[in-house]
Amino acid sequence: MNMRRLILTLFSGAAASSAGYAESGLTLEQELERVGEKEVTAEIERIALDSERGQALLDGALTRDYQAMSEHWVPQLRSHCGAASAVVVKNSMIEEGGFTQDNIFTEETAHIITQDVVYQIGFTLEELTTMINTRAGLETERFHAGKGEELHGLEAFREALKETMEDPDKRLIANFSRQYWLGTGTLGGHFSPIAAYNKEENKVLVLEVNQNWPMVWVDLEEMWESMYTIDTVSGMTRGWILVKN
Repeated sequence: MNMRRLILTLFSGAAASSAGYAESGLTLEQELERVGEKEVTAEIERIALDSERGQALLDGALTRDYQAMSEHWVPQLRSHCGAASAVVVKNSMIEEGGFTQDNIFTEETAHIITQDVVYQIGFTLEELTTMINTRAGLETERFHAGKGEELHGLEAFREALKETMEDPDKRLIANFSRQYWLGTGTLGGHFSPIAAYNKEENKVLVLEVNQNWPMVWVDLEEMWESMYTIDTVSGMTRGWILVKN
């Protein structure tokens, strides 16, 4: 771990939003220790968007963001799921934005992270939040999932989804564990935008940026649980980014 990431690990907790939704009564340190021992024993249900059921879920969902972002979808480069998600979101919010997974990295953003580092290990939630805010001037706010101090619970995520899907000037990017989805652990962090929300069926549509994986619907609670996992680089839980124009 280089010095920049060591500093991030030590201080990222203090940088998290203070508007937490504490549910466990635990301090941040206690909660992070507890969630680090989280066990996953079963694969979660994922419904492909291109299936009959997937299309039916889309018909009954809030889809404004799906319609906007699907036109700007790009397949991620290696370890660039965060960059690809940022590109999809930015180009859907800024007319003729012209952002790519290469040109979002500039000399002005090198203090946040460089593309060489991203090729090796990707973004943390804080790094991607700062990168989006720095380039193009979009406002961003990050939320770390959890039940302890400075963390954000299931209902906070539900409210963020409603807010995002009902406002054309807002988008949401999720940072979650794909291994949690597969029932094999909680490592393997990944980013993708959330493109639709079916409130009646309680499912969210993940606009997958990895071309080797389908776009899928997952249960809202399972989506939150997959964010309620530890990113070993930052030492914090994963979570979501709210992007505002």
